[in-house]
Parts: sequence; structure tokens; C-alpha cells
Amino acid sequence: MSLATGNNILYMLWKGNAIHVLDFEGTRRTGVIEFGVVTLREGLLESTCTGFCSSREVLRADDIKIHGISDEIIAGREPFEKEWDKFSSLREGGLLAAHHASVEDNLLKATWPYPRVSANQKQLGWGPWIDTRRVYASLYKDLESYRLLFLIEIFSLTDRLTELSERHCPQGRRKAHCALYDAFASALLLLRLYELPDLRKLTIDWLLEISAPDRRRREDLRQGDFFSG
Repeated sequence: MSLATGNNILYMLWKGNAIHVLDFEGTRRTGVIEFGVVTLREGLLESTCTGFCSSREVLRADDIKIHGISDEIIAGREPFEKEWDKFSSLREGGLLAAHHASVEDNLLKATWPYPRVSANQKQLGWGPWIDTRRVYASLYKDLESYRLLFLIEIFSLTDRLTELSERHCPQGRRKAHCALYDAFASALLLLRLYELPDLRKLTIDWLLEISAPDRRRREDLRQGDFFSG
């Protein structure tokens, strides 16, 4: 299923690139207890995956209030640590993206400090990330909020998100703070940029640079040192 409008520039900019849009539910205390992944390639939805994981500690009431995941739901699930091959393979085969990506990056690092790397990669961390929050904050400087679902609403993506969630998300996990649902929301924000005539010339390199959390990493990206941490 295509999530794009068919603009030729979309395919040119994305040629050969896989972008894995991630969302995690959980904290450093509990670890990741739900993950969602939307893989995009050349403007197309290539695949999705989602799953629950056991918690490192008993969930607190305030945790459950946010994400709606109880101890009963994740009882008997494997810990997130068992997903090493899946997430390391994702990073080997493409770039990672998220909304407010430092959250996902920190949860990955708290589980595995470094991903697996192939012989031709110079990669010391899970990044560089495409961060849709930073990208939208750079492009639209006067918005009152950059929360994920606020952006979905003001840029008229709600119907598309609802359609995708009904097709792909598990029942009961088709709302905010559900991992695959939020991953779809981030993916739609990313794809929207390529559907606008004024933004057709955005490149993945620019997205990575503007997503960098500090000046040093932005300089590394400008110099082509994409995998420095």
C-alpha cells in the first residue's frame, strides 16, 4: 500500500533507503513493554511489526494510566532484550526515525549500548535519527505545540491515521500511547513533507542534520560522518 502521492521527487529522494519509524511504550525503570515499527521504503509502507514485552518491575498506576498496558496484558511475555536480532537488523538495514527520538534512543541504549554493525559500517550508536518533532519545529516555528497528535490534527492527517490503524494495529491499541499507532503517526508526518510542492527538495541528509540534538553532531553530519554516535 502506498502512503505517497506519486510525486517523482519522492522516489528520487528515497531511492534505496529504508526508514524504520519506531515508537516504544515504557520507561527506563520498566524497560520497553510495547514496541511498534513502521518500515518505509521509497515512499511505500513496506512492513509493520508490534509486540508486548515483560516489564522489569511491577507497573505503577501512573504508568498504566498513560499507556493502558497492565501487568496482566504482559504476563508471560519475553523481555525486550530478546528482540536484539530484530532491532539490530533494522539499524543494519536502514535509518531509524521517531517523534522526540531521544526517548527511543535512550531506551535502546539502556537495553543494548550499541547495535550490531556490518563490516562496511562506521557506526558507534543507534543514530543518526530522523526526529519528526525537531523537523517540524524547524519548519513551523510558531506552532503552539509539537506534540505528535497535535501535529496530526492540524495538518489534517487524522483520517489517514485512523485508516492505517484499523488495518494494521491490534484491537484495543488504536489510539495515542499505543506503540504502532504512534509509529504510524510519526511516519505520516514524515511522508507529508514529500507531498508538499514547497518541500519536495528536502533530502534525507537534511532531515538527519536538522534532527541532530547538538552542534557537534550537526557538524559531523555536514561532513558526512553519519555514524559517529
